This record gives sequence, C-alpha cells and structure tokens, in this order.
Amino acid sequence: CLGGTLVVSPTEMNGDVSSLMRYFEAHKVTRVDCLTPSQLSVLLEVEEKLPSSLKLMCSGGEALPLSTCREWLHRWPHVELINNYATTEAAADIGICRITPEVASITEHLYAPIHLIAWQNICETMEDGELVIRGFNIADGYLPPTESKKFFKTADGLNGYRTGDRAAW
Repeated sequence: CLGGTLVVSPTEMNGDVSSLMRYFEAHKVTRVDCLTPSQLSVLLEVEEKLPSSLKLMCSGGEALPLSTCREWLHRWPHVELINNYATTEAAADIGICRITPEVASITEHLYAPIHLIAWQNICETMEDGELVIRGFNIADGYLPPTESKKFFKTADGLNGYRTGDRAAW
C-alpha cells in the first residue's frame, strides 16, 4: 500500500454499519478489511450509501451467501468485493476469492467459492473432501496443550491442520 494511511474505526461502531460508512467517508477510506458477511447483509438491507472513496471491500469470518454477492455486484459493481477464507489455526488468510459475476452465478452454497485467486498455503483435499492446510504459519496445536488429531507434521516438516471444511478441486 504505497502512500496509504491505516484508519482504525472505533470498536463501538462495529455494530452500526451506517456509522461505519460515515466514518469511512470522512476519512476517505479506499479499502475496508474486513467486514463480516452479516455486516455486508445489513449494509445491503438498510440501503446504505458506500463511501465515494471506497474501491475494495474484503469480507470474511463466516460464510458469504451467494445472494449477498449477487446483490453487491448489482448495487455496487464499481467496488471490488473479496472474500477471505481462513481458520483460527492459521496466522493469515488461507485463500481469497474475487467476487465476479461468474463466481456469483454458482448455484450451490459455498463458504468461499473455490475459484480462489490466491492460496497462502499449499492445500489439498483428503479422500473424504476435507480441506487440509499446511505451512509455516499454521499453529502446531492449541493452548493449553491438548491432544488433537487435527494437527500434524508434514513430510517436509511444516505444520499441517485438518480444517473440517469440505472442498473440491
């Protein structure tokens, strides 16, 4: 972000998307990272006006309904919508998906449409379709330490985690 300024909104605004949008407008925010899909749905329901400076909205933390994607593209096609996929056990987003008309036309409900444009970790699916992530930024267990079959070491010594999420390539 060359020449950008980080703007942190007051936490008391998190439950009021109208106040958030006014705050973002006043600070000429160009990128919002990260409203939850629930917040996006409220934003659409109250027919709030987006800040004129906004170019990119990142969403994550829960399932992004395809109906929300479609309504976003219809109402604000000039503001790019990105869906982040992550787990608590990873120290970063695992994948991101640019929401395009093509992605929004999918008829199944997906957590993050798997037309991902970037993966932060090498991922694979197990035989039963479970998504497995691995990499240097994956935790090696929970605190306090408990025994969990979700965490493992890969052959190349990286931490691995069985997400419990279903995926297909």
